[in-house]
Amino acid sequence: MNILSLQSSISGDKSITRLLSRTYVESQKILHPDATVVEHDLVKEDFPHANSDLVAISLGLAHGPSATA
Repeated sequence: MNILSLQSSISGDKSITRLLSRTYVESQKILHPDATVVEHDLVKEDFPHANSDLVAISLGLAHGPSATA
């Protein structure tokens, strides 16, 4: 089992959603001790935001002025 935990609250340790998420992940680890947990804090990490160019590239679609060249 894989668990992906994404944190995005700017409230840090005061965040209720972070507490709920942490509690849920801990409960799942008890139920599934072999589970792999991947955690990302989108506030602390330099995470690139998706835009139309990034989506087009990831889908292998031509995009922008060079698409007709």
